[in-house]
Amino acid sequence: MNGAVDDAQRSKTPISSVCIRCKTRKKKCDKALPTCSRCTRLKVRCQYDSEPRGTSTPSEQSSHSGDIHVTVHQDRNFNFFPELITQFTFIAPQPAFSVRQGVRKVLDLDEQLTEQACDIMSRDGEDIAISSSRYFNSVHEWYPIIAKEELYGRLAHLRSSPNADFTILILTIYLVSQMYRPSPRPRDDLEQLHNTVKSFHSILLSTGRSSIELIQAGLLLALYEHCQALHTVTYQTLGVCARMGYALGYHKTISRDILDQTGDNEVVSKQRRVWWGIIILERISCLEFLDAKLPFAIPTPKMTDILPSDDGARHPISHGIAIPGYTSGSGSVNLSVHARIAQSAFFLSHVIDRVSALAPNTSSCGAAMLDEKLRAFALALLETGGRMFLCSPYTICLR
Repeated sequence: MNGAVDDAQRSKTPISSVCIRCKTRKKKCDKALPTCSRCTRLKVRCQYDSEPRGTSTPSEQSSHSGDIHVTVHQDRNFNFFPELITQFTFIAPQPAFSVRQGVRKVLDLDEQLTEQACDIMSRDGEDIAISSSRYFNSVHEWYPIIAKEELYGRLAHLRSSPNADFTILILTIYLVSQMYRPSPRPRDDLEQLHNTVKSFHSILLSTGRSSIELIQAGLLLALYEHCQALHTVTYQTLGVCARMGYALGYHKTISRDILDQTGDNEVVSKQRRVWWGIIILERISCLEFLDAKLPFAIPTPKMTDILPSDDGARHPISHGIAIPGYTSGSGSVNLSVHARIAQSAFFLSHVIDRVSALAPNTSSCGAAMLDEKLRAFALALLETGGRMFLCSPYTICLR
């Protein structure tokens, strides 16, 4: 009996140093054994430094200081996102280092983020494929910035070949698809989900990563934020996407002069669709800032720049529009909805520039020429496509 009491007392006896988790996150630790109260509450493994401080001699410390090397270590039982799992609030992963025998263990971000993202998406019992299908049947119809076949091919290996950039793209698809659920989710849940996805995206950006998946994820985040009337946040998110696109050279994919020298292929075509995705969404969102006269992150393209396409075609913006001084191309070729929306965004750029001009008393000749181009474009939309086929670009044109 006395032995059991002694064991219980020893389990609650604090030690001199705090646990690694509380120390990393700068949280209060009661130093209890075998686990502190905070780790017990979060249901995570509690770990103390096995070697007390001050036990090594100065000579030992100096001999070990040059031998430390970095290795990637993944402990699947060590959850770096406990608050996310238990309370659906986000805690940024910390680079929890534990130096022992010259080896430094660091967090495998790809595996950890993939596991946490899958837990989030499966929490309400909805399969990832269902969310992806809902997205492709809605947003993708007019905003095709993601290759459908490629995404489904990579989705089958999401857990076996974890990639944080692709995972955050899947997570943003899941977020956007929530707006198209048959039964809407509570607003508080959506806000928490958005904050979590946004935090994950920011973490990846802070590591210096740049990829087409991160830009696509940022665009879907901006789309969701625009639909939630978070206009300032949308403007900032699109700015990040634009800068990353510039760093990756995507701005060169719409220039006919550059492509005549470098050539075109499927990869360039995919990058061009993403670059136009930034332009389109930024022009739509900037309608909320006409009075503020905020600048575009991407300048207005030229009339000779190339439209997005799925078949590798290289049509200029003027294609299919009877504008004086420009070649309209063959009238028998119907452009895709995405290409027509890109044309709408092009004209919308000129309208915003005109409305936001610093000198409102300028000559009306420019306004008359712009009006003529808009009329020609509206007529081209009415002459092509079927019923409800070009509603999105026509709506942008009317605005």
